[in-house]
Amino acid sequence: MTKVLSNKDLFEIYSVLEQCVTFEASNKFYIYLYENLNIIKSRIDTLNKLKAESKEIKMFVKEKYNIAKKYCELDDKNNIILYVSDTSKVKVSNTAEIGFPRPLKGKEEEFNKLIEELNVKYKDVIEEHIKKINNFNDTLTKKVEPEIKFVKIPFDLLPDFPKGKGFLYTKILIPIIDYNL
Repeated sequence: MTKVLSNKDLFEIYSVLEQCVTFEASNKFYIYLYENLNIIKSRIDTLNKLKAESKEIKMFVKEKYNIAKKYCELDDKNNIILYVSDTSKVKVSNTAEIGFPRPLKGKEEEFNKLIEELNVKYKDVIEEHIKKINNFNDTLTKKVEPEIKFVKIPFDLLPDFPKGKGFLYTKILIPIIDYNL
């Protein structure tokens, strides 16, 4: 019995296949690898379009960023400092895109007022975006339809996966591995 693939499974398979491009393997393996990447890529692109940000949500994010840039703590490179939570003293990585900015002392009230006004201004846009993301997340759990026909990779062609990743990668790739040696 073959496993019914969800759209989330496709993202995982695609991610592992993209990583396999960097592994040392035979040319025969790479032929199977690239054929499967090509098969999955158009579906992944389509799925990604389902969660793409609208112009309006991008405008909201830009306005919110500009407010934070003016009223919140900045690092020595003029980037907004983000924290793990709004009350935490723990900063997130300076490359993180998700976190909580902290208003400068004495600017909290003005910052919060501007953010609240922005949230009211973009209320419908935010609700629509949340609905879009929820629909996308729901789509991830759904069965892949129409079904994708993979080019099965013979098990003996699989490369040596990085230490500690072999079992996980093999498990994710089961739907495209041919175990009939």
